[in-house]
Amino acid sequence: MHHNQSDTPIRTKPPLFLIKAPLLWTILIFHATAIFSQDKEAYANFREQTSHLSLQEIITQGDKYAEKEANDTAIILYSVAINHFYTDMPDADKKLCATAHLKAGNIYYAQGSYTNAMDVYIKGLKISESCDFHTNIIKLYNNIGNIYWLFQDLEKAATYYEKGYKLCLEHDYFAAKVQMLNNLTTTYVYIPNPEKAKYYFNQQKQLNITDSTFYEMYYYNMLLDEGLILSLDGKYKEAARSIKSSVDFAKTNQMGPWFECASYEDLYKMYQKLNERDSTMHYLHLFYATAKENGFTDKLKEALKVLPVLYEKVNDRKNAQLYKNEYLVLTDSIFNFREFSRIKNLQFLYETEKYNKEINNLIALQLIKEKEIKSQRKIMTGILISALIFSFL
Repeated sequence: MHHNQSDTPIRTKPPLFLIKAPLLWTILIFHATAIFSQDKEAYANFREQTSHLSLQEIITQGDKYAEKEANDTAIILYSVAINHFYTDMPDADKKLCATAHLKAGNIYYAQGSYTNAMDVYIKGLKISESCDFHTNIIKLYNNIGNIYWLFQDLEKAATYYEKGYKLCLEHDYFAAKVQMLNNLTTTYVYIPNPEKAKYYFNQQKQLNITDSTFYEMYYYNMLLDEGLILSLDGKYKEAARSIKSSVDFAKTNQMGPWFECASYEDLYKMYQKLNERDSTMHYLHLFYATAKENGFTDKLKEALKVLPVLYEKVNDRKNAQLYKNEYLVLTDSIFNFREFSRIKNLQFLYETEKYNKEINNLIALQLIKEKEIKSQRKIMTGILISALIFSFL
């Protein structure tokens, strides 16, 4: 399954699982409203040092460190930008703060800190919606959807992808449209909802991209997604061939290990459905090795979940236990489901708050209209009475 984060370096320059930053910047940043520093004094000093910079300059500095994979430093700089936010600031500055939320969340996601990523994304979404920052909203919908996917809430993931796709159509955001259609196709394959999966796959086919900017991504997606669609009809051999072609295409065009890893994941699943154990284990181990080597934590978790089960089936208890232990270590440190539930509740409260605000606005408008109607009636009554009095004079 191939889902990329919007505006992250995952495709071309995979992040390391744990990254050592320069000693000056080894501070973990969090915040009650976004990200806060474990060492408040150090954070305050750093903010003071950047006080002469504009919001855009601070974010640009963060981008430079992110490009060098000095992610702790980048997080601090994005945090400084985030904490410049106040409710009545100009929309242009709100957009910069929302961008900083997206970028900080993407680093957390790449490092496997999904609950922190979700927390920052939700706050960035709230700011983006307050200033109609549609391109950022689309990216945040995509990335929030990806996190729900990781925690196996596929229905919720699909909801966010559909919200993003709708905005893509409304605002002609083509690059995101390509990505959303791929995400919707694969999500509905795995839910499974064949009707919707085939609908979104057909929408992809109609794009018929020839522009070199999108061609590689589009053609890769079509090969992979065609395999998934074939699998819905039980055509697993044809599906495996199409997915294998996506691996070859990714390698030939040097698209990077992320794409190869995504294809290996679906390829081992096809051979598993065909009950071909040797091919299943071959591609599963390629999936595992590529994920581990490149720090793809979400993919690594999926591989480690399956490996023990398949080894137990052939009574290879040694390997089963080995991969089970690795899985437990990873999930204990990364996939904190209790914390994720807390974040999901925050998102639910935010959605509820939005809904209540919309209802209250509608009620307020209705009251205003009723008041206007009553006033108009009084005026009309007054006119009629005046007319009657005048007619008797």
